Formats: sequence, structure tokens, C-alpha cells
Amino acid sequence: MAAKTTISVREAKSQLPHILRLVEAGEEFTISRNGIPVARLVGVARRTPRVLGQGAGEAVLGEDFFDELPEDLLRAFEDGSEE
Repeated sequence: MAAKTTISVREAKSQLPHILRLVEAGEEFTISRNGIPVARLVGVARRTPRVLGQGAGEAVLGEDFFDELPEDLLRAFEDGSEE
């Protein structure tokens, strides 16, 4: 198949496996019916699966992280006021 970006519905149907390989490689195609563009065929962005614990040890909390809040900050959360 010649390198082209616009293909007919007929070409898309008859060469779909080949076209999909090209799309996976990053090419994009416009599919036309009677010379009028009707669809665009583009690859799906691949997502890498998330791995639990991947960032373990990257952030360290101080020993006082879970201590009590200062009074003024606690009041701001409780009644919305700030001093």
C-alpha cells in the first residue's frame, strides 16, 4: 500500500489488518466515502499499568507530621474564621 493519509472505505475494509499495523506505528488515516472525509483512524495512546508501591520511600514525613494542629488553624477549620 502506498503511503497515503486518505483512503476509501473500500480500501479500509480490504486492508484493515495492514492499516491497523501502520496506525499502531503512529500513522493516521482519513477514511472517505465518495471522496468526502467521514472518519479519522488514529492510534490509542498506550497507558502503562499502575504499580502499587511504585513510589515507596520517595516521600518522608517528619516525626511531628500527625501532631495536633495549632489553635488558629484548628479554629479556621472549625468555623471558617482566620485570625
